Formats: sequence, structure tokens, C-alpha cells
Amino acid sequence: MKIALVTEGESEWTALPGLVAQLKSRTGHEFIPIMRLRVQPDGPVEKIARTCAPTLKICALKGVDKIVILLDREQQATGPGFIAASITAAVKKVSSSKIPVAVVIKDRSFENWVIADLAALKAQPARFKIKSSMEKAVSPNKADQVEALALLKAATIGQNYDKIQDSKRTLAKAKVERVAKNSRSFRHFLHVLGDQAYEGQCKAP
Repeated sequence: MKIALVTEGESEWTALPGLVAQLKSRTGHEFIPIMRLRVQPDGPVEKIARTCAPTLKICALKGVDKIVILLDREQQATGPGFIAASITAAVKKVSSSKIPVAVVIKDRSFENWVIADLAALKAQPARFKIKSSMEKAVSPNKADQVEALALLKAATIGQNYDKIQDSKRTLAKAKVERVAKNSRSFRHFLHVLGDQAYEGQCKAP
């Protein structure tokens, strides 16, 4: 199966390629280069859907079998599952594409996935100082519940935390199974991709 990952964030667009080889190995799927979607993830559902339509056409030309759209939950009170279902339904209304589309909501942002692999952060001792309080806040299985960006900024040594370059360096050292252990929304992402370890469930580590 050929899969297209589509994300609105520059950090994700830059950093997620660091995980693609692992995702390919775990799922057996082929991934085309990650595509960028310029939308406000917490904006009107109909506007997000209209913005997605041209990307779906490009995916069809590339022979894609499935499209996975990654968006941040941000500060929306609505649950990730409901947000994803609403956007998926809206995309189907505005697009004539027959390619299956799945929407995955990062809870609450990409930084919650970055912080989920504490070992990848510890592997950069000149850049991050990981205190026990941060470890207890994130693990086990609590990465989606923290103010991830604030914690990453507090742990950064030297120049201010760079959302793009620091996430790229961290995901280059990350392991999919370690991220999944602490982030339920990342486990759902793996579930959607067809990772057999999360084929039947994505709630438990």
C-alpha cells in the first residue's frame, strides 16, 4: 500500500521523515514524501476540508492508496475522535476522490509526540537537561496530558527551543515504540497506519 502523510505543521513536515523508515518497516507500506497542508488546525471544519481537496487530487496522480491527515487538537475542548470524524466527513463532501482518507488528531500538538520519547531527548545532553519531574509528568503514558512545549523550553540548554530543528534532531533519535508508550494519540496514528502491534487497539500502551 502507498500512503500519503499530510500535515499542517512545518515542524512535522520537517521532522516526521525521521520516523518514516521505522513506519515502513513496521507496516510494510510505502510512504511518499510528506505533504504540507496550510490550514489552521482549529479553524472551521469546512475550510479545512476545502483546503485538503487539491492535495487529494495530487495524491491520486501519485497513485496513493490511503491518505492520513495529521492535525493538532490545540486547545479545542472537543475530543480528538469527534474532531477527526467531523473533518473526515467534511473532506468526503468536498472531494470526488475515492482514496480512503483518515484524520489523526495529535493531542494536543506535535510537541506532545516529541516529548513522548524521553530517551531521544536524553541522547542530546548538550541540548536538553531532563529532570525527574519532567519524566514523571510524561511517563508512563501521560505525554498527551502535559504542556509539552513549555516543558521542552524549560529543559533546553543554550539557545531557545527551536520547534523545527530541535524536533527534527529528536525524532532522528526517536524510536516509534518509545513514543507510542507515552502517547495515546501517537498509538492511534500507528493504528490508522495498520501497525500490527496496534491493529486491534490503540488505548493501552
